[in-house]
Amino acid sequence: RYHLRRVGNKPFQVQAWAEVVEHWVEGHRGSTRPTNVRALHEHLVYEWGYEGSYRSVLRYVRRRYGYPQVRTYRRVETPPGAQCQTDWVEFSRLDVGGGPEPLSALVTVLSHSWMLAIVWSRTKDQVAWLSCHNQGFKRLGGIPAVNRITGVKTAIAKGAGSRGELTPTYQAYAKAVGFHVDACPPGEAQAKGKVEAKARLSRLLVGCERRGWQSLEDLQRWTDERVERWAQRMICPATGHTVYESWQAEIPFLGPLPLLPEPFDVVVTRLVGRDCTVRFEGRTYAVPFAYVGTQVEVRGCAGKVQILAQGQVVQEYRRHTQERILIDPAAIKVRPRRGCYPHHRWESWVVGSRRSWSFRWNNGRWTCTQHWRRWPDERRGGFWPGGSGQDPGGAGAAGADARRRKAAGAPHRGGEGRPASPPVFGWAS
Repeated sequence: RYHLRRVGNKPFQVQAWAEVVEHWVEGHRGSTRPTNVRALHEHLVYEWGYEGSYRSVLRYVRRRYGYPQVRTYRRVETPPGAQCQTDWVEFSRLDVGGGPEPLSALVTVLSHSWMLAIVWSRTKDQVAWLSCHNQGFKRLGGIPAVNRITGVKTAIAKGAGSRGELTPTYQAYAKAVGFHVDACPPGEAQAKGKVEAKARLSRLLVGCERRGWQSLEDLQRWTDERVERWAQRMICPATGHTVYESWQAEIPFLGPLPLLPEPFDVVVTRLVGRDCTVRFEGRTYAVPFAYVGTQVEVRGCAGKVQILAQGQVVQEYRRHTQERILIDPAAIKVRPRRGCYPHHRWESWVVGSRRSWSFRWNNGRWTCTQHWRRWPDERRGGFWPGGSGQDPGGAGAAGADARRRKAAGAPHRGGEGRPASPPVFGWAS
């Protein structure tokens, strides 16, 4: 009692800077947040030479200007399958076979059932960010409608919160998987309170800094077992059942687990040229002919390049190769056509192309003539022999004559000493 009475009558040391304090408080009165007394104390120390304590400044401000108003907030419980929250958790010293090293874990929590997935990673780059997303969604058994994230650089390219601009890579990933990205506003941890609580819980749940593992896979397997035991024991407040039972009831409300895309760190959109190729990272990649003139999506994955059209992978190549031009033979069809005339017609084309070449033995050497192949509905007595738009040996006078000579065993026209087939024409157009 004597101590409180003595403190109440004792003048404050900060009263000598009362005008500075008043100017600081008035300058921050229009803000939605209360006066930052800690920043005021640092301002007095560094700018005005104040030598008192922070508690002295805090007592003076509270007695002179009163206590700030209580800031209330409303707790929100989401319906099943509506939202998940994702955030990184860092561990400074974990032994996974090579001595203590820093590791990171991506924690993903379903907001309704509280079921969580913890995925370990050595890095926090773009490929690790998407790879941990894939593993987390597999453990949760589906895709929620919304994923609330923090302002990490692998997801937010510019700005923050709802006005932030997503990176092209993460935006393409979210579109392919099928969820909406909801960026958490900066400085508002309560907006993602479930994942914040599970991030703190993960340190107690895993308790992994006290022991070692043989590998990162061993740590991941041990963590999954601990999470499953915790889910079968913990009660979900929204349902009254265990977290595991609530999660099983929420799975039907989650989106179906699609064929998750390969983690990638670069994504661009390219126009397929007339030569059926696209350019990416200083290299040229062949694309099937059917996509000439259309926009395709090119992704740079870990060790491979994927080319997508309408959300489907149409071609894959190795990434960072020494070759500057890469052509997949599976996208090229080469078919010989042997006619019954004094020449052979060999066609070579990318799928759907109309260019072909005919080879003729003439005066002891092969000669090549280029043709444009007509579509079936365009053949009206075109370049095919017989003038009827049919293949050699088909309908028409010339084709019928060829069949009769073949049945009678007559030698092939064109003279003796000619090679049995034209030279191999190893490229296509």
